[in-house]
Amino acid sequence: MNNQAVYIGNRLKAIRKELKINQQEMADTLGIKRSRLGSYEEGRAAPDIGIFLKICKSYNQDPFSFYELNNLQDG
Repeated sequence: MNNQAVYIGNRLKAIRKELKINQQEMADTLGIKRSRLGSYEEGRAAPDIGIFLKICKSYNQDPFSFYELNNLQDG
């Protein structure tokens, strides 16, 4: 597993738990299978850019802070 996929998975799961929705509800919103979302949450895969942007838009997440890119831009 790569660190980026694990980080994204942890963020997705945290968002989902905060919203008190299950994997199927989130997967339906994103237009993906529940098993695919599970693979993201477990860090076995990372979403492609289209799904990533859909996550950000659907759940009001700033892409820069989602990836902590602001920290990368400073250094």
